[in-house]
Amino acid sequence: MVYLAAASAGMGGLLLELLYVRRLSLVIGNTAGATALVLAIFLLGLGLGGLVLPRLRAARRRPLVVAAGLYAGVAVTALVGEWVLARVPPLGASSGAGLCLLFPGIPSLLMGGAFPLLFAALPRHAAAWRSGLLVGTNLLGSVVATFVGGNFLISKSGFSTVVLVGASAYGLAALVVLLGALPRRSLTGEPPPIPRSSGLEWAAGASGFLVLGIEVLMVRRLPFFLDGFQPTLSGVIAACLLALTLGSWLGPPVLARLFGARAVGGSVLAASVVAALGLHEWLAPMVGRVGVDSDAGMHLRIIGAALVATGLPCFLLGATVPLCLAEYRHPETRAPLAGRLFFFQGVGSLVGALVMGHLLPFVLPRTFFVWALPILALGGLAV
Repeated sequence: MVYLAAASAGMGGLLLELLYVRRLSLVIGNTAGATALVLAIFLLGLGLGGLVLPRLRAARRRPLVVAAGLYAGVAVTALVGEWVLARVPPLGASSGAGLCLLFPGIPSLLMGGAFPLLFAALPRHAAAWRSGLLVGTNLLGSVVATFVGGNFLISKSGFSTVVLVGASAYGLAALVVLLGALPRRSLTGEPPPIPRSSGLEWAAGASGFLVLGIEVLMVRRLPFFLDGFQPTLSGVIAACLLALTLGSWLGPPVLARLFGARAVGGSVLAASVVAALGLHEWLAPMVGRVGVDSDAGMHLRIIGAALVATGLPCFLLGATVPLCLAEYRHPETRAPLAGRLFFFQGVGSLVGALVMGHLLPFVLPRTFFVWALPILALGGLAV
């Protein structure tokens, strides 16, 4: 049941993220800075929700019941947010920052708090592939939403339809999780203490830093070889999420066999080395030259180019968090520890987006594409 909920929530979350980026562009401006503000608040909400909400007493006693309530809260706040944003006049970035704290701030906070609670449903001493399957299923829903929502649904059906689809996806997730929670007993007595930091959080942070850094770089670089910025943006996001999904499902046993007990660090090390090779500079143009005669063919060509550019490092990084989660053996403490991992991953993602989207282009305006990947790889290795 939790896997269906994870997929539904992943689809709804990505649809709402795309919606907020485009809807708020009408309110605070269609600029790179405004888009970065919306994405930063969305990522911050996800991270804080994962860090704080799974630690609450009620969440630790009845994690699935609380997760169902949080998912229902996302559906309600998404509908309320659309009603509010549709009636707000243009404000500009400075005046609209407070509005962004509400939408997407509140829905993303609830999203971030709900997903880690699903890991409490996994059995004690669950293998890495179980955590990977749950993470990958959530990402697979995001892949579908990115391709369908980014390329077709928003442009052809409008904001209101997208909100209804996203809210319905979260409503379904809430119902499925609640049905799965009914046969389970609540935890009696005092919940066990949450262990202190184990160092795995830094690996999660490094994976977030590398994934978002690679994603931002490819969004800037691949339009030189492909068909415009907006289709390339959706294609790069879909390709990265697809590679992360496959890495979550298939990567943990492969990396465990290659690196043994050092598989967590090995995934970050291997991804950093592969990213630094810069294979996209000759692979992506080859795919970009493939002839197509339809819009669907164009979108598939973009995803193909993005996959050859980002697939291998994102596949390796997709295994990092499931390998970390496999170290958390006890269901009573797994949810708050998973939330802490996702918080560090979100912080790493935010830093990666800022470094590759703003800092390096400002510092190295003429040689950005030459030095971006080596600097990104060194940053991941340092973390």
